[in-house]
Amino acid sequence: MRSLICTASVMCLLVVAGVMSRGASDETPATIEKIMDTLHKGKKSTLSALKTALKSPSPDWAAVQKETKTYSNSRPAIFALKTCLF
Repeated sequence: MRSLICTASVMCLLVVAGVMSRGASDETPATIEKIMDTLHKGKKSTLSALKTALKSPSPDWAAVQKETKTYSNSRPAIFALKTCLF
């Protein structure tokens, strides 16, 4: 019985610590300009890397998948800004 109480106490502490650390983010949300610069600006941008990889005779599909994931993961950040996109 004692081990059950100790285990439950430790689990509660872990849950509380997890909830508190989740809300303690001091990061400022990315601006639309920063997101678009990351995706489209320069030779090392996500879009440029995708275009280059897909134009090659035998694309590196792992790199394509990584860049595509980066591209698709930015979509929620854009919609979280709640700005008019049109």
